[in-house]
Amino acid sequence: DEGTKMAPASLPSLLNECQLSTGVHKQCAKLLSQRRRDNLVAFHAEFTPCLQRILLQPKGDADAERMVRFVVTFATHREVGHEDESVEFLERLLSFLLSHSEAS
Repeated sequence: DEGTKMAPASLPSLLNECQLSTGVHKQCAKLLSQRRRDNLVAFHAEFTPCLQRILLQPKGDADAERMVRFVVTFATHREVGHEDESVEFLERLLSFLLSHSEAS
């Protein structure tokens, strides 16, 4: 239920929730946005290893695909008054993805 508040949890716990259901994606994006605002550098350092594990999952894995959809939801989530932090995170995320991509 989207009206239900989620208790603050660790980053891995929140990501696990997103892996299990797309119904919590918006709530988790808001919670992670708050963490990102608190300390972008520390958040990025904690988030990217989790993202790396997600990207190593085989193509077609339903859990991994839900996680990729969540990452897109989170990366594109903009809060009024905090657009600059969102853009900075997105730039860091894209840089990370580009540096870890393999040429086809």
